[in-house]
Amino acid sequence: MPQRTRRNIIVILLCAVLTLTMGCTGRGGGVVGGAAADSTDWSKEALAVYRPMEAHFFNGQLDSVDAAWPAVRDFCRKHQVWWVYYAAWERKAETYVWAGDFERAAADAEAMRQDAERRGNGYGQAMAYYVLAQGYAVQDNFDEAARYYQQAIDHYPADENPSMLANIYSTLSEALALKGDYAAMERIEPAWKRILDLKPVTPDDPQAFVWASWRHPYFANRFLRHFAANAYDEARRDLDSAAYYNRLDRDTLRNASVQHRYRSQLANALGRYDEALAEADSAIADGSGMQDAYMVGNLEHRARALEGLGRYREALADVRLMKAQGDSITQADNREQLNLLNKRFEVAELQLQAEQSRRHLIVAIAAIALLLVALAFYTVYTRHIRKKNRKLYEMIMEQTLPQPFPIGRGGDSQEADALGMQGVTSPPSQGGAGGGSGSVLFTSICRLMTDERLYTNADLNRDDVASRLATNGNYIADAIREATGGKTFMQFVNRYRLRHASQLLTTTDDSIEQIAFSSGFNNRQTFARIFRDEFGMSPSDFRRASQES
Repeated sequence: MPQRTRRNIIVILLCAVLTLTMGCTGRGGGVVGGAAADSTDWSKEALAVYRPMEAHFFNGQLDSVDAAWPAVRDFCRKHQVWWVYYAAWERKAETYVWAGDFERAAADAEAMRQDAERRGNGYGQAMAYYVLAQGYAVQDNFDEAARYYQQAIDHYPADENPSMLANIYSTLSEALALKGDYAAMERIEPAWKRILDLKPVTPDDPQAFVWASWRHPYFANRFLRHFAANAYDEARRDLDSAAYYNRLDRDTLRNASVQHRYRSQLANALGRYDEALAEADSAIADGSGMQDAYMVGNLEHRARALEGLGRYREALADVRLMKAQGDSITQADNREQLNLLNKRFEVAELQLQAEQSRRHLIVAIAAIALLLVALAFYTVYTRHIRKKNRKLYEMIMEQTLPQPFPIGRGGDSQEADALGMQGVTSPPSQGGAGGGSGSVLFTSICRLMTDERLYTNADLNRDDVASRLATNGNYIADAIREATGGKTFMQFVNRYRLRHASQLLTTTDDSIEQIAFSSGFNNRQTFARIFRDEFGMSPSDFRRASQES
């Protein structure tokens, strides 16, 4: 949603809040929270003290609100009329929001929350969170605003007058609309509707206009949700309902202006520009005298309708007026729209579309070129990796993996070479238990590995080999270490396993996991790690390299 539109809608929201709460502050019943137990209606007396302060608030006399607060505060404390006390405190804190003094508003809200928490008063806590939400809403931080509006709802007492609660649902729904969370808007509607149903609207009820005023924002917000979902029939019915309740609310001009504005927005979306223009004109007429920021949205829909009708000069004039009326937040957006309309007015619609098509073509060509470059780079890189893997494979096959020669038939040296054990001449310092030098013991170990493939046992250890050769594990380890230049028993065994796995990779279609287990490894991950450390490539790359000519 454009920043300008968000700003305009929040202005509508805040104006609607003021209108809604003006007639809803009073409450029936006696004193809340323990007023004096005499015949005096202290709730009524507190309201009499509070009314001048409320009037200052609605008239925008912020300094007067601040000045009137101490008298209301002291009276309500003395007679323990806590709902008036917190309602007045909320008004005082909210004046700082309108003045842009968000630090003082937040400080007041926190003091109110602590005070209400100490008294166990849920209404006061709800009002504190409501002030924080209003502050965030004015700053266009709708995520935080929605969070604090929900906090206010959660703390609102079930036995409290629902007028303010209906208002909080309205502001929460507006914040959700401004952040584009229409699913959340739909989720809160049933609870909001239950609050409205507490006060049915009947034409013969003297308070019907008050209960009707609760319903106008409900249907206005439903319109925003349905419009965003392109559910235009439902959106139109929502506007009809809003108009009905506004008539019961004595045809409030502000609400009528909102309805005309939304009807203009809907007509523009449907391409009914004549209808959109008429509704925008009605919105401007009904909103005469309202704030400039509020009127900018009406002009926006009027300019769009004029543009749709091809009346570019008039649309341009409206955008210029929007620019003059808009604040610093909206000026950048207005300038952009002004430039666009200037182009359409000067060079005509077809030329503009041709220019846009040319730009799109350039962007598309650039994107394709970048894609081709990336593809070429990927191809070259892949070929480089494949060539490198093939060389590694050939080196491995030439130097490390010759066909094994049986021990005892002239193959001792070849077997040693195959396992990276060249140059072994000196025997270990100790012979095996069965006699003979270390080199003889090592030859016996190699023959055992080759003939019986002991390495395929994943749990093989040096004691297993020692028992087969009637010696002990330390002699086995010493013989291997001296014959191989310091390799451990497990490194020695893994060499056999890797050679076995390499042969399976090049001669079978078994999976990597099957080969790992059949070669004596406990799992595929360990096999892949040891294989890569030894050969510089993964088992999969080794297999691919073996298949290339």
